[in-house]
Amino acid sequence: MFGILRPCRHSLPHDLATQWLSHLCGLCLALRDDYGQAARLATNYDGLVVSALVAAQTDTGRQTRLAGPCPLRGMRRAPVAVGAGARLAASVSLLLAATTVADHVADRDGVYGKALVRGAASRLSRHWAADAHDTGRRLGFDSGLLLTVLDRQREVEERVGPGSDLLEVTAPTEEATGDVFASIAHLAGRPGNEAPLREAGRLFGRIAHLLDAVEDLEADRASGTWNPIVATETDLARVRELCDDAVLGVRLALADAEFTDDRLVHALLVHELERAVRRVFAQAGYGGGHHRDPGGPQPVDHPGGDHADRSSPRSRKVPDQGSWCCTTPKASNPPRRRGGFEGCAVALFMTCTGQICCRDPYPGPWTGEPRDAWCTSCDCDCNCCDCDCC
Repeated sequence: MFGILRPCRHSLPHDLATQWLSHLCGLCLALRDDYGQAARLATNYDGLVVSALVAAQTDTGRQTRLAGPCPLRGMRRAPVAVGAGARLAASVSLLLAATTVADHVADRDGVYGKALVRGAASRLSRHWAADAHDTGRRLGFDSGLLLTVLDRQREVEERVGPGSDLLEVTAPTEEATGDVFASIAHLAGRPGNEAPLREAGRLFGRIAHLLDAVEDLEADRASGTWNPIVATETDLARVRELCDDAVLGVRLALADAEFTDDRLVHALLVHELERAVRRVFAQAGYGGGHHRDPGGPQPVDHPGGDHADRSSPRSRKVPDQGSWCCTTPKASNPPRRRGGFEGCAVALFMTCTGQICCRDPYPGPWTGEPRDAWCTSCDCDCNCCDCDCC
C-alpha cells in the first residue's frame, strides 16, 4: 500500500469510512479481475480518488456489489465499488505502477540492478502498460497521452540544477494528473467539470510529487539518489509554501465543480490532503510556521478541555506508551497489544499512519470490543488527524 491520502475513521465520519473502503476494495478487485492477481500490487490509496470522483458526479449514486471475505477486512463481506469508475482507477493505477517499475529498471535501483530481475520487471512493466492502455481506450481515456507526458519527466530532471524552479520538475506530473482528473468529468457525464477538475488534478499531482520528495529526502541524500529538492537546492520552507498553496487551490477548484454528493471527495481532497502535508513535513522534522514542533512533547489529554467528559473512555488521559505499528518489533510493543497479522490488517485499513488510535470509538473487527479496551497510545507526532486521537 502506498499513497499520501491515508484517512482514519475519525476524519471520515458516518458512512464516509465505509464508502472509502468500498472504493479501495473496488480498486483492488478491479485490478484482479481485469489484469490478474499480480496487478493487485498496484493498489494504492490515491488511486481510489478516481473512483470516488466518478461516483460523486453521477446521479445514480454509487454502484457496488457484495464482495466475499477478505483477511484485510477481518474475513468479512463488504460492498465494493464497481463500474467504470473503479475500472478507470485500476487502469490509471496500473499504468503509473508500470511507469514506476520502468523507471527503477532504467536506474537499476536496488534489486533491479540484477539482470534476471531487470528482465522480468521490464516484461511485467510492458505487459501492465499495454493492458492499462487497452482498458483506458475502451473507457475513453487516452493513456498514451499520459505516458507521453510522463516520459518528459526524465528529460526535465536531467535539465534542472541548482537555482532551477522546483515547479519545472513537477510540471509533467501536474499535467498527467490534470489529464486524468479531466477525463473523469467526461466519464461521469459532466463535461462542465473538466476545467475545475483538471486544475484540481494538476495541483494534486504537484502535492504528491513534492511530498514524495520530502519523504525520501534524507534517504536520497545518504544514497546519492536524485531528488528534486536537493537538485534545485530549494529550501523546505519554500516546498511547504508550495504545498500549502496547492492545497488551497484544490479546495477552490473543487468548489467550482458540480457534484451530486461531494462529501467523500471533499474529505479526501481537502481535509486529508491538508493532513497529508502536515504529516509528511512533521515526520521530516519540519513543522513549519504555526504547526506544532514534532520533536517536542505532545499532549495526550482530550482537546475538549473543561467541556470534555473526563469519565468517558474517549476523554481520559492515556499513559504515554509510545506508538504501535504493525512494523514495530513485538519486543518493543507495550502490553495489551494486538500483534501479528491482526495488527497489520487493522493498521492497514483503519488508521492513517499504521498506528492504532486509543480513542477510536469503533469496535475491533475481530473481537467486537471497543478499542479503548485493547489499544496502546496515540502518538501525536504523526499529526495524522485533527480529532480526539490527537
